[in-house]
Amino acid sequence: MTKISSARFDLEGGRLDNAVLKRYGETLVGGASGTNTGSAYTVNVANGNAFFLILNADCTFTFSNPSASGTACYFTLILKQDSTGGRLAYWPGTVAWSGDVLPILSTGASTYDVFAFLTTNGGSTWWGFPSGASYV
Repeated sequence: MTKISSARFDLEGGRLDNAVLKRYGETLVGGASGTNTGSAYTVNVANGNAFFLILNADCTFTFSNPSASGTACYFTLILKQDSTGGRLAYWPGTVAWSGDVLPILSTGASTYDVFAFLTTNGGSTWWGFPSGASYV
């Protein structure tokens, strides 16, 4: 391991074993205020593992750049309805939901839903987990 500074390490594409983290955070794509989806949005996990998105139109999602097959890759998706509400999400066909039942998205204006997604086969299948619904 090469130490770059007191706050950053460069593993040169390697791995870190037996790490104990005292403080941990992930890049929040969309930032604290979120970013609008438009009618299509690509969740690019190369940009981060947490996304805060505002549905300002019915949106078709695409997931890109997962880890290679044999490595677990996950992300969290926070979806907020805009001030109009009633927006729909269309998931990639590669997403498998429990019981093969699509989750019902909250449609109230400015409400939030949280989802987690996991793949272990390079994105051929993503397991979708509704983590919370109708937050205000």
